[in-house]
Amino acid sequence: MTKKILDGLVSLNENSIRQIPIEYDIKKEKQDNGPISPIKIRREKRASSIGLWFIGIIVIVFLFFLFSILFSGAKVLVYPQKATLSLDEIISAVKNLNNKDAMQYEVMVIDKNASKSIKATGEEYVEESASGTITIFNNFDSKDQRLIKNTRFESAGGLTYRIKNSVVVPGIKKVDGKNIPGSVDVKVYANEPGEKYNIGLSDFTIPGFKGDPRFDKFYARSKTPITGGLIGNIKIVPEEDKQATIKQIHSEIEKEILNEARLQIPSDFILFDDLIKITFESLPNSNVNGDTVLISEKATLNGAIINKKELAKFIAKNKIDGFKDEDIEILNINDLKISIIDKNKNISKGEEIGLNIKGNATLVWLYNEEQLKLDLVDKNKKDINSVLSKYPGIKKAEVVVTPFWKSAFPSKPKNIKIERILE
Repeated sequence: MTKKILDGLVSLNENSIRQIPIEYDIKKEKQDNGPISPIKIRREKRASSIGLWFIGIIVIVFLFFLFSILFSGAKVLVYPQKATLSLDEIISAVKNLNNKDAMQYEVMVIDKNASKSIKATGEEYVEESASGTITIFNNFDSKDQRLIKNTRFESAGGLTYRIKNSVVVPGIKKVDGKNIPGSVDVKVYANEPGEKYNIGLSDFTIPGFKGDPRFDKFYARSKTPITGGLIGNIKIVPEEDKQATIKQIHSEIEKEILNEARLQIPSDFILFDDLIKITFESLPNSNVNGDTVLISEKATLNGAIINKKELAKFIAKNKIDGFKDEDIEILNINDLKISIIDKNKNISKGEEIGLNIKGNATLVWLYNEEQLKLDLVDKNKKDINSVLSKYPGIKKAEVVVTPFWKSAFPSKPKNIKIERILE
């Protein structure tokens, strides 16, 4: 019984996996790696940590310089000189640029035409002479030639026209070595009324020069067709209706021309309402068809415009002791009331005008911002006062340079920002 049980067991000494030898050369391991000690492990860890710290420091230094380059800049807060004046002054303004003791003004001129159609309910017999504009040429010599009143001009078709006033035709001029005839534009009128004198563009001779060497050298050419000649009945507008239409045209054209004037004012000039004069001129009416007449009007705006800085300087010279002609501006110039004392003065002819200026004016000194940037380039922050000594219009300045560790302004003007602070 006992023998059978033992026969069913596998022998532990024969073919057991536990009996397969594991070959491991401990001597070779020790020869290759040496003995493993705690000191060596600590050294290896320390070397690895130092390497990581070294790389980290390099990255930090790199980022430091990158930050310095990318975010370097300077901001300068400039506090300009200021003065507040209560004004109730009368000053003279002239158009004479040579008069340095007076305030200067310039004249803005704008023309605008407008028309309205109105029904013609009346009739009138008329005899109208045609008219148009021609250009007279002087290809005779370099001397000016005066043509007297009523000088005749003959068209290519043999029709005669005259000038109503004398005119001077300039002489020949040399331009780039070439002779250029002198010329002048003038309005001519048909010798007689009637539709036959209504013509298109044409050449003209001067009959009075026949037999004279000037005949072939003085001539004229149409600049516009010659029109308006008529004999007969035409439809007309009753005077009452005509005047009402003209008044309506004036009201509309006045608003339009004022808007145009304000849009065209140069940015450094100012136009005051009291320095504006608008005059109207009636243009020839024309029949649109048998029952309608076109009423046409022309408006001319003459506006005295004043340079803002020059006005500020003029006031400062007369009101501020020790003012030395620095650049200056009136911060609230639109709050001042400026009116013409004598509105009958003709500013279109440059007549001297008296201006009454009222209000509280805030004067602020100016400085050249771009030049200030150039003067600050690469300068040390502590040198700011020496730079500002060249700018009398600046009372003080505050400087912020980034990064905070930099002591000098950037080397490029674009990295310097100037901000004006009005206290």
